Amino acid sequence: MRAMTAHGSARAASQRGGTRDLRIPRPGCGEPGFQGRPGPGGGRSAGRTRSVRLLGLACLTLLGIALSGCTRLPPAAGPRTYSFWPPAPNAPRVQFLASFDSSVGIEPPKSTVQQLAFGREKRPGLVISKPYGVAMWKGSIYACDTRGSAVVVIDLQEHQIRVMGTSGANRLLKPTAITVAPDGTKYVAETSRGSIAVYGTDDRQISLLGHAGLKPANLAVRGDELFVADLATHAIVVMDRKTGKILRTIGAVGHDPGQLFGPLGLGLDAQGCVYVTDMDCRLQKFDPSGKLLWGIGTVGRTPGSFTRPKQLAIDSKGYIYVVDAAFQNVQMFDAEGRLLMDFGGSGDFPGSMELPVGICVYEGDLGPFAPYVHPAFAAERLIVVTSQLGPNKVAVYALGQQREGMSVGLYTTPPTTAPAPPATPGTAVPALPTTAPAADAPASTAPPR
Repeated sequence: MRAMTAHGSARAASQRGGTRDLRIPRPGCGEPGFQGRPGPGGGRSAGRTRSVRLLGLACLTLLGIALSGCTRLPPAAGPRTYSFWPPAPNAPRVQFLASFDSSVGIEPPKSTVQQLAFGREKRPGLVISKPYGVAMWKGSIYACDTRGSAVVVIDLQEHQIRVMGTSGANRLLKPTAITVAPDGTKYVAETSRGSIAVYGTDDRQISLLGHAGLKPANLAVRGDELFVADLATHAIVVMDRKTGKILRTIGAVGHDPGQLFGPLGLGLDAQGCVYVTDMDCRLQKFDPSGKLLWGIGTVGRTPGSFTRPKQLAIDSKGYIYVVDAAFQNVQMFDAEGRLLMDFGGSGDFPGSMELPVGICVYEGDLGPFAPYVHPAFAAERLIVVTSQLGPNKVAVYALGQQREGMSVGLYTTPPTTAPAPPATPGTAVPALPTTAPAADAPASTAPPR
């Protein structure tokens, strides 16, 4: 995992505190190595000596783990920097927290005792190759890896990274999208195969949905209905999520308002309205019955337009997040389609994006990401964005605002990636309160246990 790093006075960030890393220290931190030598009794005595010392070392190690809790995150140390959007002097609304591209730094390495007993690790950690769609459930990140033929599960609570969908007769080949129902049932789309794999709360496959000719590009779930962006019919197909029976469709192939051409992004708001981005570089909103409410967007090079729109997400406030792989950023709109701001961008800085595709919003507990939030920034929800290239394959951001009476300090973020910047770059999100509650005390820099 790549934690937030320096953005420098030329690129980012206020400075305060120390650098943080999500790397997990190995169990039995700092235990010494051991080299035996023959004693007066020769080899047999030396063997007994080694056994006794190894046994004692193992006991001391286990005792140290029990007493010190070495699986917690390391404490902060050294100077610390932050990346925010929109650019100063606007009030900060989005902060980059951390990113992942492999299991390194997530799973604890073998301790010295484990290496002595079982040998050193011979294979590299699991690598996230080409992530696409993404979702979060109970604090874990589920990222579709089209090259790895699996859904990669990043579980920081358990300090592990694992894969889903790699076994069984219907194991995944090229997963492109994932959504999770409130009951924990997970739906994974494979566009090339034309099917939707269904997984239970234990991440084991329980069924397969689909019909002849289906080409699912994206998914969303509400109640007992599964919404599918179908590239074959250029429409949103609504199914019974348990049986796969088609209930209705939204939209039809075409380029006029209310029609769709290559639907790619799909999201639902709290009222059941349906939002779709398509290859015509449009964002359209439909009511639950399928009636068009509004549409925005055109092919362009200015903020508010699109060049390669991909997936989208909706949060509980009605904010719409649209990924654009050409702009290499995320544009935010309100519930009426008005542009609010953008974040991300291409370049060599914390939180940059390179061919971004997938996005999801998580409004649960910040969990292990809480220590990465600036003490003067009140984070309200997490945003996860996947990029097919670059170091920030799975990047985590926080949407929030500056606390009342506090300041994140001076910082500079990358310029907008759209060639022609808006008249007022980095417009603040108007629907959010102007200030966040004042903190009773400075946020703790101690890592979560």
